Amino acid sequence: MNGEFIIVSKEEAIRKIKEAPGDTVIIGKISVSDQSHYVHEAPTRSKKKDGERLIIAANEIEYQNNSYFGTLSLHGLKEESVIHNILFPQLE
Repeated sequence: MNGEFIIVSKEEAIRKIKEAPGDTVIIGKISVSDQSHYVHEAPTRSKKKDGERLIIAANEIEYQNNSYFGTLSLHGLKEESVIHNILFPQLE
Protein backbone atom coordinates (compact mmCIF):
# COMPACT_ATOMS: atom_id res chain seq x y z
CA MET A 1 0.00 0.00 0.00
CA ASN A 2 1.11 3.54 -0.57
CA GLY A 3 -0.23 5.24 2.54
CA GLU A 4 -3.87 5.50 1.50
CA PHE A 5 -6.57 4.78 4.07
CA ILE A 6 -8.93 1.85 3.55
CA ILE A 7 -11.96 0.92 5.64
CA VAL A 8 -11.52 -2.33 7.60
CA SER A 9 -13.78 -4.40 9.84
CA LYS A 10 -13.43 -4.49 13.62
CA GLU A 11 -12.20 -8.08 13.36
CA GLU A 12 -9.49 -7.14 10.86
CA ALA A 13 -8.37 -4.16 12.96
CA ILE A 14 -8.11 -6.31 16.10
CA ARG A 15 -6.20 -8.98 14.17
CA LYS A 16 -3.69 -6.37 12.95
CA ILE A 17 -2.80 -5.13 16.43
CA LYS A 18 -2.70 -8.68 17.85
CA GLU A 19 -0.20 -9.67 15.14
CA ALA A 20 1.99 -6.61 15.78
CA PRO A 21 5.21 -7.28 17.67
CA GLY A 22 5.30 -6.27 21.33
CA ASP A 23 2.62 -5.84 23.96
CA THR A 24 1.75 -2.17 23.47
CA VAL A 25 0.36 0.28 20.92
CA ILE A 26 0.45 4.07 20.70
CA ILE A 27 -2.93 5.80 21.09
CA GLY A 28 -3.45 9.39 20.04
CA LYS A 29 -6.48 11.67 19.96
CA ILE A 30 -7.32 14.44 17.54
CA SER A 31 -10.14 16.84 18.45
CA VAL A 32 -11.87 18.44 15.49
CA SER A 33 -13.56 21.72 16.46
CA ASP A 34 -14.35 22.82 12.91
CA GLN A 35 -13.13 22.12 9.37
CA SER A 36 -9.84 23.95 9.82
CA HIS A 37 -8.97 23.50 13.50
CA TYR A 38 -7.52 20.27 14.90
CA VAL A 39 -6.07 19.77 18.38
CA HIS A 40 -3.69 16.83 18.85
CA GLU A 41 -3.23 15.43 22.34
CA ALA A 42 0.09 13.88 23.30
CA PRO A 43 0.07 10.20 22.29
CA THR A 44 0.33 7.57 25.01
CA ARG A 45 1.68 4.03 25.04
CA SER A 46 -1.07 1.60 26.08
CA LYS A 47 -1.68 -2.12 26.25
CA LYS A 48 -3.05 -3.80 23.14
CA LYS A 49 -6.26 -4.59 25.09
CA ASP A 50 -6.93 -0.84 25.43
CA GLY A 51 -6.69 -0.52 21.67
CA GLU A 52 -9.06 -3.45 21.21
CA ARG A 53 -11.65 -1.80 23.48
CA LEU A 54 -11.52 1.37 21.38
CA ILE A 55 -11.90 -0.65 18.18
CA ILE A 56 -14.98 -2.43 19.52
CA ALA A 57 -16.58 0.93 20.41
CA ALA A 58 -15.86 2.55 17.01
CA ASN A 59 -18.44 2.95 14.24
CA GLU A 60 -15.91 3.18 11.41
CA ILE A 61 -12.29 2.10 11.22
CA GLU A 62 -9.73 3.18 8.63
CA TYR A 63 -6.35 1.49 8.19
CA GLN A 64 -3.22 3.00 6.68
CA ASN A 65 -0.08 1.00 5.90
CA ASN A 66 3.01 3.18 6.37
CA SER A 67 5.52 0.38 5.65
CA TYR A 68 7.13 0.17 9.10
CA PHE A 69 4.03 0.92 11.14
CA GLY A 70 0.28 0.74 10.74
CA THR A 71 -2.32 3.32 11.71
CA LEU A 72 -5.93 2.64 12.63
CA SER A 73 -8.15 5.74 12.72
CA LEU A 74 -11.30 5.19 14.76
CA HIS A 75 -14.43 7.27 14.18
CA GLY A 76 -17.78 7.38 15.99
CA LEU A 77 -16.71 6.79 19.56
CA LYS A 78 -18.48 8.58 22.44
CA GLU A 79 -16.98 11.90 21.43
CA GLU A 80 -18.20 12.54 17.86
CA SER A 81 -15.65 15.28 17.21
CA VAL A 82 -12.65 13.15 18.28
CA ILE A 83 -10.64 10.76 16.11
CA HIS A 84 -8.62 8.12 17.95
CA ASN A 85 -5.52 6.82 16.21
CA ILE A 86 -3.79 3.56 17.10
CA LEU A 87 -0.23 3.17 15.81
CA PHE A 88 1.62 -0.14 15.91
CA PRO A 89 4.77 -1.67 14.40
CA GLN A 90 4.28 -4.06 11.49
CA LEU A 91 6.20 -7.13 10.48
CA GLU A 92 7.75 -6.85 7.04
